[in-house]
Amino acid sequence: MFTDKIQVFLFKKIKAITLIREATENEIFFHLFTKHYNSEEVKMSASLVGYPDLPSWLKFIQRNQSSNGFLYGTPAFNSQDVEIQVISIDQSTYEARKENIMITIKPNKDTVVHIAEFWVSNFYIEDLFQDDMYTRFLQQVSLIWKDKLSIVKIVSQTDPEFLGRLPIPPKPGDPTPVDGVVIQIGGSNISTELQQALNQSTSCLNDGAAIAINSLFLPHFHINWCRFKLKIRQTTKNQIGLLTDFQPSFTPRKEPSATRQFKDEFLVAILLPMVIATTFLILLSYVMFGHRQERNNRNRYTPNIQLEQYSIIRQSTTSLRQMSIKRNDPLSPNGGSIKRCPSTPTTPTASPLTHGSTPNRSRSSGASQADKRPPPAYQLPPIFADGRPIDE
Repeated sequence: MFTDKIQVFLFKKIKAITLIREATENEIFFHLFTKHYNSEEVKMSASLVGYPDLPSWLKFIQRNQSSNGFLYGTPAFNSQDVEIQVISIDQSTYEARKENIMITIKPNKDTVVHIAEFWVSNFYIEDLFQDDMYTRFLQQVSLIWKDKLSIVKIVSQTDPEFLGRLPIPPKPGDPTPVDGVVIQIGGSNISTELQQALNQSTSCLNDGAAIAINSLFLPHFHINWCRFKLKIRQTTKNQIGLLTDFQPSFTPRKEPSATRQFKDEFLVAILLPMVIATTFLILLSYVMFGHRQERNNRNRYTPNIQLEQYSIIRQSTTSLRQMSIKRNDPLSPNGGSIKRCPSTPTTPTASPLTHGSTPNRSRSSGASQADKRPPPAYQLPPIFADGRPIDE
């Protein structure tokens, strides 16, 4: 509700002004919209009356809200009259002003056949219009192109038609680079000086010393001669105003290209890595397999005492392992764990012989008690290196 009230308030205060301007086919048209308020910030927007956008051949630019607005473009052949509406809004009081401009397009009687395209890198497009520098540039070109000339198109170098994409915004703190402009000037005949400039710019040095006519444009206009082009407009039944690049008569000298030899590339890229890999493989094989110690060499360089000790330890380990296997095997004759008899309680020592006692009986009882004791632990006899026991 509050927004609707503001909109009604704005439209009540809009002042409408209507202008009539003429434009010529295939020639540049521009109109300046100045600020009519004392405020420093005025926002401008332009569109076709009854539509949200401009025609394809028209463009509107306002660098910031404190600068003027420019409406510019080149009408194509058979273009219709258009009515443009520009609304200016004061950002401090929100007072609005509407300007309607009626653009009537008249046909171009002059025949433009040849077009020269200049890339000027030290101007914003609004500066070129505001300071009337485009007419000065046309005068400089007329010094070397003796013909009835006209400016066909002026557009920013950041326009998608030439750049193909939007420019990358600068980083915070970096100075804003100058956009640059592209100026197309047309005439009925071609200039010899411009043909020579095109021939000299084939090396693309972008240096004013290489172009003879570059001094005519300095110091006001810095031209990028690498992008300088001459075009021819061809008119056909189906397509009017077709532009093709002009082919210069000068052909640059070509150096004879030497036959490329692949011998060095083969040696460096294929043969040398193969030699290094083969050498490394041979050294690795010698280290892994050439230093293996055989059994005979081992026995020959090992002392006999050490060999005998090793043989004894090995045979003892084998015997103990076999006995452990037999003990744990329940199916073997000596299998099972060894059962030990419980120890008998100690009895007091018998008193000396009394009347009626027999000494033989006491001895037999002592022998039977000694038989019930567990046997001593088994010990293997020592064995020599050849497997023969010491007792033998």
